[in-house]
Parts: sequence; structure tokens; C-alpha cells
Amino acid sequence: MIVANQKETAEQITQWLAEEWGRRFATAVESMADHKTSTTCDGVSLPFTAAEGALNVEQEFSIGPGCLIRVSAPELVWREAGTRVLQAAGIEEVGREDALSTFHEILNQTHSGLAQAMSSRLKREVNCGAKADKDTLPDDTVGLSVAINMTDAEIGDYPVFVSPSSEL
Repeated sequence: MIVANQKETAEQITQWLAEEWGRRFATAVESMADHKTSTTCDGVSLPFTAAEGALNVEQEFSIGPGCLIRVSAPELVWREAGTRVLQAAGIEEVGREDALSTFHEILNQTHSGLAQAMSSRLKREVNCGAKADKDTLPDDTVGLSVAINMTDAEIGDYPVFVSPSSEL
């Protein structure tokens, strides 16, 4: 478990993880697409709701068994982010699979950055473990919404669902 001090609650740690995930996501998109991106997290816990076309991922971390973060990104978000990165690389026509593959790379960089942030907070090395795509997330999954804001993109109303495991 990520604890900076003994007075932090599970809710505060969950909030930090979701906000840090958002910061690392924005950094990854900016570095890959040279495009200003920001994120916001309202801190309100909510149950997972499946969305058609969403990319659902579980990323493990080396802190201990069951330490993982679940992410569900709406298709509109992963397509927009993936497309912007590829267009920044000079690719004009971006297909669905190319955008999805590129979004996976954005997630890899996001989760690596999150592991670095956890390392700093815990004062010990944290690495990314296995990452798995999921058809959906478990029914009892609760998490936070992270809104992604990009200039000239109407995706802010389609937040990414971020859910750290209780073990994390």
C-alpha cells in the first residue's frame, strides 16, 4: 500500500493515485504529440459502468500481490489521443487499430511514470508488472473519473475511469 504518512486514508491515497495517473497521462501525450493536455479528477468515487468500445486494462505493479490499477478509457478518448500522437508523427490517415496500438503506448508511458511517482513516495523501487486487456472490469469495481482535456477535442465529458486495487 502506498502510504506517505500514517494519517492518510484509503480515499486520499486513491485520490492521489488517480490524480497522479492523470498527470502522467498528460505528460505522455504532450511528449508524444507535442500537444498541451490537462486532466482533472473530481475525487468522487463511483462504480464502474461498462461502455461499448472502451479499452479496459489492468496494470500490475511490483509492490506486492494484487497491487494493480484498472483503467477504462472510452473509445472517443483513446481514438483522439492515439490519432493526435500519430498525426504529430506525420501520419495523416489513422485507422482504429493504429490509434488503439498508439494509445497502448501512451498507457505504457503513463504507467511507467506512475511507477516512478510511487517509487518516490515509497522511497523504494516500483516497477510495472504484467498488463492485461480485459473485456470488462469486475462488477464490484469502484474508482474515480479523470477527465482528459485537449484543445479542439470534445472529450472532456468522457472521463477515463481509474481504479487502484485496495492492495495498492
